Formats: sequence, structure tokens, C-alpha cells
Amino acid sequence: MMRRVVPAAAVVVVSVAVVVLVALLDRATVTAASGLGILRFGGPFGWLGQDQSVLDPPLPFETRPLGPWEHPTSVAWLPFVTDVAIVAVVVALMYSLAARVLRSHRSPATTALARA
Repeated sequence: MMRRVVPAAAVVVVSVAVVVLVALLDRATVTAASGLGILRFGGPFGWLGQDQSVLDPPLPFETRPLGPWEHPTSVAWLPFVTDVAIVAVVVALMYSLAARVLRSHRSPATTALARA
């Protein structure tokens, strides 16, 4: 039972880290001043919202998530959880595939020692 809990917890932790990192590295292009009001970052569903309307950049303007102490920031939880679930499925499939490949490449002597 514990053998399955540790990989499942690791999959969730890795998935959350990937989703947060993708949102923090995401960029948005603004073509109108009204577009700075609510910007969504993160993918595939934008879950990190930020109001950058205090900026007055030349347009078009490419931006990224900025400091939350200067720009009101919000989290949309349903898109966040959806993104984490999507990434978790991919990470779990990769983990499962890697485990199968590693098991199939074990030598008979190693397998016999592991069973003893």
C-alpha cells in the first residue's frame, strides 16, 4: 500500500509545481489599454488573474505576472485544479511508463536478489 502512496503524492507535488511554474513564466500580449484590466496566466486554463491597469505601456505590450503587492492578483481555483489534474495524468503516465521500462530491463540476477 505504501509503495503506491508515495508515487501518488510525488505526482501531485510535481504537478502543482509544474502548473505554478508555467503560470509564473507565462506571457500575455496586450493590444488595447482595456486589456490590462484582467490578465490571465497559466495553461491550458488561465487560473492566475492579475490587474495591471495601473501600467501605461506603449501598445502592443508583452507582459508577465508582476508583483502581487503592486498589482491585485487572484486565483481561480477550478481552472487551477483542472490544470493540476491534467498535468498529474501526464506525469503519472510518464512515471508508469518509466517504471515498466526499468522493470523490463532488470537482469535475472538482480530480480532474484530482489525477491530474496
